[in-house]
Amino acid sequence: MSHAKLSFFPGSLIAAVILFALLGCHTKSAKEEMQVEKPIPTATPQPVAQKTPEPAAKLPPPTAAEVEAAFRRVFGDALVEDRAASPVFVVGDFNGDASQDLAVIARPAPGKLDDVNSELANWTIQDGDKAFLPPAGKSVVVVPKDTRRVRPTRMAQP
Repeated sequence: MSHAKLSFFPGSLIAAVILFALLGCHTKSAKEEMQVEKPIPTATPQPVAQKTPEPAAKLPPPTAAEVEAAFRRVFGDALVEDRAASPVFVVGDFNGDASQDLAVIARPAPGKLDDVNSELANWTIQDGDKAFLPPAGKSVVVVPKDTRRVRPTRMAQP
């Protein structure tokens, strides 16, 4: 190899290092240093007039077919309506949420007692003999929540 080729490589390497060093030492101009992100302006919230909710319109009572459809949608085949009772269902606002609720007198279907008592069941079982009845003439009554869970243990014969 010639002496000229050997001296070219280290010289090129030194020139490249100096070039990169000079590019890395670039100082920011005054305009670049002055760019600062502006804060987002905040608006003071203004009070909004509260509208008084209007009472929900009283719905007509459901038909037996509508009750049957809702009953099957919620309970599937775990419960059967107690047709011996009259009436089989009652509509009212049982939990005070200003929404109509549906109560149906029902029994566990044969072999479905475990499904009825499941902790994952999407319904509330209530003992009709221990139900709370609000005093006459009172529209709003606060009732302490009963934390005891009713668990049917046997199937009564109709």
